[in-house]
Amino acid sequence: MAGQNTDRGRATVAGMVGVLTECLGDANERVRRRIMGTLGELLFYMASQATERGSDCPWRIPPASLAATAGLLAPGEDEITQVPSFSAVAKL
Repeated sequence: MAGQNTDRGRATVAGMVGVLTECLGDANERVRRRIMGTLGELLFYMASQATERGSDCPWRIPPASLAATAGLLAPGEDEITQVPSFSAVAKL
């Protein structure tokens, strides 16, 4: 039973990160601002909880999420969205 909860928790975390990462591509900058703040907090929490290493770690941060977060730091992006993006990258 405990193994099922762990697997469900991994799927839930992976699903949340995936959805938030996808939403960073939204055309509405207000949506991207809120999503980046939420994703940044979640990534920081995941990094602070990671005690294991490897692909089976439940708190492993997907490379696509890191790339999307760092991609918001490019010139021309919304400056308000860049603040939580920079903060997340700096904390990780």
